[in-house]
Amino acid sequence: MKKILGSVGVLAVVGALVLGATGAFFSDTETSTGNTFTAGAIDLKVDSLSTYNGDSYTTTTWGQNVLGVDITSERFFDFADIKPGDTGLTRVSLHVINNDAYVCAAVSNLASNDNGLTEPENAVDSTSGVGEGELDEEMLWTIWKDTNNNGIQDGEEIVLASGNPVNGMLAVYDSTSSVLAGGQTAYLGVKWELPAASGNETQTDSLTGDISFTVVQSRNNTNFQCIPQQHEISQISSVNVGEPTSESSFVMQGWSNAVWPQGGGWGGGDDQTIRTVSSDLDGHQLVIPSDPGNDSATVAMDFGGYVGPKELQIRHLDGFADDGFKVYVDGTEVGSYLDQTNDETWKTLEISGLNYTGTHTVKIVLEAAHWASYSTYGQLGISWIKIQG
Repeated sequence: MKKILGSVGVLAVVGALVLGATGAFFSDTETSTGNTFTAGAIDLKVDSLSTYNGDSYTTTTWGQNVLGVDITSERFFDFADIKPGDTGLTRVSLHVINNDAYVCAAVSNLASNDNGLTEPENAVDSTSGVGEGELDEEMLWTIWKDTNNNGIQDGEEIVLASGNPVNGMLAVYDSTSSVLAGGQTAYLGVKWELPAASGNETQTDSLTGDISFTVVQSRNNTNFQCIPQQHEISQISSVNVGEPTSESSFVMQGWSNAVWPQGGGWGGGDDQTIRTVSSDLDGHQLVIPSDPGNDSATVAMDFGGYVGPKELQIRHLDGFADDGFKVYVDGTEVGSYLDQTNDETWKTLEISGLNYTGTHTVKIVLEAAHWASYSTYGQLGISWIKIQG
């Protein structure tokens, strides 16, 4: 017995030695501390240098002793007694701090008022009051990119606007032209005149308005435009539900058999081709596995390649049943319809602002309980579905 116990003791010691050896593998650790993300910044500073009839005009000259200012109460134009033949020039400097940017200029809230009729003006102008002024029709403006900052519109410098002053947006720098590099300065020249040929009709008139400049980051923003292109609304895709030729181009699931003219009034049949979203008419042969209650149907619709808001239109019957429903695109709810009538009226649900491109699954889900004649007619008739944009 002693020999056995002694052997056990030896084994225990050896075991301890082996266990102690398991922590002796080679190893190395490298640690990077203080990892940081810091957002960049874009800041716009502006200054103005003005002349009036060729002389320096301090009232609208500011920001010259620093690299521009943040505009608070400063004005580019502030003239109280202009007369025919007067001219002015304002040179605007735009300093973009830190990051490359696009630059947009906007003129807004122009108000041309006639502030009373003097005797000479009354002889040529019988209108007076708000919006009845003539300065906006008589004054001439030229706005250009004064690349060399000399206050003269040289032949190759780009003219952004000319003619009578109007509200509008000007693209100083955007994706259609170029980017203003961070730390650089853009120069604009603005020349105005009240032609000598203008007459007494402008006496006491006033013209006021707002001028604003906006800078937008250019990185990761390659398609930015100060003046977005106008996109003509057109039909992108359309399925005439219940019409086999039209449906052959679409993947559709969950719809009933074609139900017109198989009994019932169906509000006159709309375009004479109808299916219902929910029905027992044919055992729902195209049933969606995830919808055992047969209360939804889907169609894969093409939203086109245009990047911008689209509109989904659904032509549906608001009948004797409760025909309220919700609409989903790829599982996201995008719109709904609350039952409104207790007769048979065809309505078009329009869901705007859908920023999809390519093909996506549109799902229509009946929200109400089945009505008394569900087994005969089904519920929620659909005539067509369209995508416009």
